[in-house]
Amino acid sequence: MLEEIHCTNVSVGLIIGGCWHVWMLRDHWQANSRDISWAKAVSIKLGLIMHSALSYRTCSICWWCNNQGVTCGRVEINGHVMYISSTQNPADPPSQGRFPTPSPTLPALELPATFKPYLINDT
Repeated sequence: MLEEIHCTNVSVGLIIGGCWHVWMLRDHWQANSRDISWAKAVSIKLGLIMHSALSYRTCSICWWCNNQGVTCGRVEINGHVMYISSTQNPADPPSQGRFPTPSPTLPALELPATFKPYLINDT
């Protein structure tokens, strides 16, 4: 299963199987060591939650991410995180408010309590 993620300073974009979802980052999210690398790591967690919600229980996941701090850093999940430039990442446009149409959206998720102060479901 291919999953693309992209973050900006305002949102997190996720594409799974051609369907997309966006979470907006709240104005005050950047504080107490939360930065773009934090947002990228959160997007991987949101991707895992989305895979579970879609009942993808037995699949191999490859995350494409344009932040080498995330791709080369410590990852405590069973999957592969690969580098992709922003210009090549299909999740870049949704993360910047350019939503693919007529592509279907992924379902809205109940955000984990630890993310609710920093993210808003936007799709």
